Order: sequence, then structure tokens, then C-alpha cells
Amino acid sequence: MNTKFLPFLFLLLFPFLLKSQYFIKDDPGKLWWVNLGVGVLYEGAWDKSEFSSLVSFTKPITNNFLVMGRFTYAEEFQLFSPDNTPEIYRDLSLLAGLYAKGRFGFVSLGTGAGWNSGRIEEGITERKFSTIGLPVESQVFFTLPFIGIGLVGYGNINNVRSTWGFTVTLQFGNLR
Repeated sequence: MNTKFLPFLFLLLFPFLLKSQYFIKDDPGKLWWVNLGVGVLYEGAWDKSEFSSLVSFTKPITNNFLVMGRFTYAEEFQLFSPDNTPEIYRDLSLLAGLYAKGRFGFVSLGTGAGWNSGRIEEGITERKFSTIGLPVESQVFFTLPFIGIGLVGYGNINNVRSTWGFTVTLQFGNLR
């Protein structure tokens, strides 16, 4: 069995594994948060990795439904070949999903629509691209009332170059 996708699969399925647990029902009208994260972005099946950053805003609408706006930026890390033009990926997405909240954290899973752009290499040439994609995102956080830390797993399926990645993320906002 190919075990390379297990961490990503875990982040996608974790919200459903915890659904049987007891969850706190906060007033969703008061909850909101901003995520700031850094991590790694992969193309395809671990083919190539880039340094990535993530900024997102999340607003719960009901006790188990939320909407998210997300921007990710990734650039090829070129420590030993700084004279080459790095590949760049940008993702601006609007997602909706489910979440479950406990006393000291929460998990979520969402999907939506996104716009992707960037610069990629194809052989010895490079080209710029812009396309529409299908973003997915899973969040797992441990939280205090106004700050949290966690992992965000995300991906984008599109017709140019599908990507997926992980970020270690700090969370700020009204979390309880």
C-alpha cells in the first residue's frame, strides 16, 4: 500500500472520526477566526514541493456549518540554483463546510470554488497560467479563547496542475 497519502487522508477524514464525540454548542454568531500558516505544497503525488503560506478567514454560520475564504501562496525553494526563475502558485478560494467543536479545539472539512494562477516550468520553457479549481481544506486545531495552533491540510484540483499541502497554523479570533 502506498503510505505517502496517509497524513493527508487523516486530515480529510479526522472530522468524521470525531463526529461521535460530545461537542460544545457555542453561539455561532459570535465565533470567527483568522489563520496564518506556513508549510509545504506538493504537486501531484509528492512529485515536487514548494514553500507555502496560508491566510484564511473563517466564519461559522450555524453550529456545524461554516464558510471560509482562503489565500495560499507557494514558491519553489531554490537554495542551490538561485539564478532560475522559481515556480509560483496562488490560490484564492471560497469554501463552505462542516465543523465540530470541542472544549479545547475543533475540526473542519470544506470545499468550494477557487481561482488559481502562477508560473510553471514545462521542460525548458516557463508559462503563466490562470484557471478555476476545486479547493478542499481540513483543519484540526487546539484552541484557547482567542488563540489556537493546528494543522491545515488543503488541496486544489484543476486542469493545469493540481496541488495539495499542509501548513502549521496559528489561529486568532473569537474561538469560544
